Amino acid sequence: MFETINSRGKDLSTADLVRNFLMEKSREEAEKHRINDAWKVLLDNFDRREEIERFLRHFWVARHGDVKSHSLYSTIRGVLTAEFDKGPQRYTAGAFAADLENASLRYVELIHCSTGVEDFDASLAEVKSLSADALHPLLLAASERNDYSDLQGLIEACLSYYVRWTVIGRRESTLLEENIFEAAKEFSGGAGLNSILRRVCSWIPDSEMTDFEKAVIQKTSQARYLLEKIEAALRSEVGVDELELSGPPRVYVDQDYPLHPESELRLEEHEEWTHRLGNLTLLNGRKTRVLQIAHTPRNAVFTRSRSSLSRQRHALREFGTSIPIVGVPRASLNDKRIWLRLR
Repeated sequence: MFETINSRGKDLSTADLVRNFLMEKSREEAEKHRINDAWKVLLDNFDRREEIERFLRHFWVARHGDVKSHSLYSTIRGVLTAEFDKGPQRYTAGAFAADLENASLRYVELIHCSTGVEDFDASLAEVKSLSADALHPLLLAASERNDYSDLQGLIEACLSYYVRWTVIGRRESTLLEENIFEAAKEFSGGAGLNSILRRVCSWIPDSEMTDFEKAVIQKTSQARYLLEKIEAALRSEVGVDELELSGPPRVYVDQDYPLHPESELRLEEHEEWTHRLGNLTLLNGRKTRVLQIAHTPRNAVFTRSRSSLSRQRHALREFGTSIPIVGVPRASLNDKRIWLRLR
């Protein structure tokens, strides 16, 4: 029990417990110094203690498969004790600390989108905007034996899998995590990049167009991500210059059928429709109060917008008592080049 509290009676974090365990198992002073050096790197590279905890779990998952946060320390202690106590000793506490340090450097590059490979960093930014943290163990495992530039196909497949399974399909996220974590473990065990890539592609559900139209997207960051992909596809089709989408207040997510309509325009299915992907659009410029009221003045705003999605809204009929005609262009939603680039 006493190993779980510090001198002031406070609970130790998982990172503290793992460090203390490694120090306990180290056999020489040089090994203790190696562990301390590794922990200094961890503390310097991560802004918050919670990030170290997440890294420790993802590092372990990448090598050994799924483990829950609450049992992470006991699992690490059990597995490593058996490994360290083998005779003759082949894997030491110092070696484990060195592995942690090396992996942490890559992990920081992954979560901060700073690998130096432009396309890969752009895809990592998409992972971040989707809050798709479950993908990090696989990317961490893959980056140990492969250059970042060789992982573009894998990260695109992972993004398609996450979007279709979790964001659009709203399927059980634990099933996706089980698949991704097992693939990470196999990668660490020596599986090849092409083999893992094929497996990820085989997991991507073949969503129907209506799944996208009717998907309810509560998180603004996820809605923005999806709309930006559709916007880019629309512009690519007609050879229009790229719209600057980065950061507010340039472009923001808004509703065709508004969040706060006038009482006579409010639909019985209000809650069902407001966050549907088919009801969302991108607008550039400042948000104005006119965007929260009746549809007629909103059409003028949509028509003037630089967003291709918004400009197509002026053709929609006025809101009435029936379900409005809403939705991004069907051809764009059904274009698998956006959502499934590797199938």
